[in-house]
Amino acid sequence: YGSTGPTSTDPDTGMRYGGDFPLITIRDMVRLQAEVLKRLGVTKVAFVVGGSMGGMLALEWGICGHLPVRGVISLSASGRHHPWQIGISEC
Repeated sequence: YGSTGPTSTDPDTGMRYGGDFPLITIRDMVRLQAEVLKRLGVTKVAFVVGGSMGGMLALEWGICGHLPVRGVISLSASGRHHPWQIGISEC
């Protein structure tokens, strides 16, 4: 899909990045989304809506200040996950 991830090949080694791939946070994702919107000429956001991980993104949008946001609708999300929640998601 045009993005790089842990299964992509590291050009320096010719091997997959795997565990060497840089960690990406929700904050990183929102920062990138905001930059794309700014480059498209967007100056404010009416509402940010998301569920689960999208809800975590919505929460971050509400506090990040990259662009003015009128409202946030976060469904089934928390500010962070605990290890047991991540484990359940892997089942």
